[in-house]
This record gives sequence, C-alpha cells and structure tokens, in this order.
Amino acid sequence: MRQPAKQLIRELFHANLIDEENYLLQFASNNKNRLHDYLNFFVNKQLLPLVTAKRILSKIQTEQPDAQEIEKYHLLRASQKEALDKIAHVNKIGQKQQVGTFILQQAKHVAQHYVGYTYGGHQYPIIGSYGAESCVIMAVHNAEAQASALCHIDIFTEISSLNKVFHNLQSQKSEALEVHLAGGDDYVIEMMLSILKLIEQQPNAIIKSANLVTNYANKLAIDSRTGEIYTSFDSPYLKHEEDYDLRMRLIALACVKSPPELAPGLDYICEIN
Repeated sequence: MRQPAKQLIRELFHANLIDEENYLLQFASNNKNRLHDYLNFFVNKQLLPLVTAKRILSKIQTEQPDAQEIEKYHLLRASQKEALDKIAHVNKIGQKQQVGTFILQQAKHVAQHYVGYTYGGHQYPIIGSYGAESCVIMAVHNAEAQASALCHIDIFTEISSLNKVFHNLQSQKSEALEVHLAGGDDYVIEMMLSILKLIEQQPNAIIKSANLVTNYANKLAIDSRTGEIYTSFDSPYLKHEEDYDLRMRLIALACVKSPPELAPGLDYICEIN
C-alpha cells in the first residue's frame, strides 16, 4: 500500500475513537473509490466490525455528508499535521537514553495527574515518573537554583494550568528554564500540541530534550542537583506514597479536566531574586 494511504488510514483509525461511523462517511465524500480498501483494512485488522463496514457502505449510497462536518474533518487533519510537524521538530533535539542509578532513599515518584517540586537539598532531590504511554512527562529545571519540577500530564490535565509550573520555578535572572519531554502516543497528538504551544509561550524556557511518540519513551526522572535526566529505571527505585493505588483509582474516575494535584512532600516553590 502506498505511503499516503497508510497515513490516511492512521488518521482514520484515531478519529474512530471519536466517531467511527460518521467520520468515515465524511471521508467517503471525496474518496469513494478508495473507501473499500480502507474498510477492508480495518476489518482485516479487526479494528472495525464487518457489520459496521457494511452499514457504512450502504449509507454512502444514499446520504450526503454535512458541509459543517466536512469542514471539521479538514480542520482536524490540519491540526494533526501541525502537531506531527511540531513533534518531529522537537524530537530532532533528541534525548540521551540514560539508566538511573539512584536509590529509593533519594528518589520519589510523581503519579499520573500530579506535579512535584524538589531541590538539591531536599530529602528526595530526584523525582520521576513512568507509564506515560498515553500521557506526557514534563520535567522543568532551574540550573541556578538547583530546583526541578516534574509533571505527569494526562488527558484530564488542564494544560493552561501548567503555566504555574514555570512560574514557580522562574528566576528573575536571564538563565532559561530547561524543559525535558517524554511519552505520548498517537491518541494524544492534540494534547502534545497544546503542551508544545504552552512551552513556546513561556518567556524564559527552552526544550533541552524530547522523546515523544516512540515505543520506549514512557519514563523520565530528573536530578535537581545537576539537571541530569534518566530515561531507564525500575519503578521500585522511586519512593511511592502508601495510598498510591487508591490515588490511581480516584484518577481513573475523573471525567473533567483539572490542574495537576501537588505530589505529597514535593511542594517546594523556587524563590530566587
């Protein structure tokens, strides 16, 4: 199959999570000759029930897609392209893959939908998170203050609230905050675009490393003393809260967007002149 067709199939599959049948109907309006190929692909890969494929083929013989829906489809594709271009651009910066050699007594876990702050003299100068397949882990470092923040961003994170993370670490001096990003997959492309745009809007921040939408980019830890990051480590080497399982169950019940919770014991706010 030609490469453009593969890209379109990829877009169609992601859109299926939103509105499988209607989206394919909109797409069919300008691609009727190739729709059979796409539907066969989905059915063969068990991504689409055969009965749904037949229903779609039957509908497009009599139904015309709504003009507003077609416009939404083109806007979605344009937004996806912008996101993929930005992700490819920051991934070119690269991210050194480094094994964490820290121990439990000096490293603390930041859970999903949480943010943690630490500094060089803290009991836990290293903070980290993992399991970011459909999330993004963002670490921000102030080298002058030897202070860092780490946030595990999920689909229910209010992205605009992340401005506070940069504000809390911001120095009045000119040295830029260093940002590291890891995680994400094809299902959270729009969320990653929002994160990248927010970082661009910061007056004094620079992305130092990025590894987004890859099979192994699901862990990230940072040492506030040096700004060094770790991308490979065993989760037991991060100190977890005793009620971690309960916290994760409560997060699973979330249905509205909200700012990330503050990780217990990791509430340091940077204060530099």
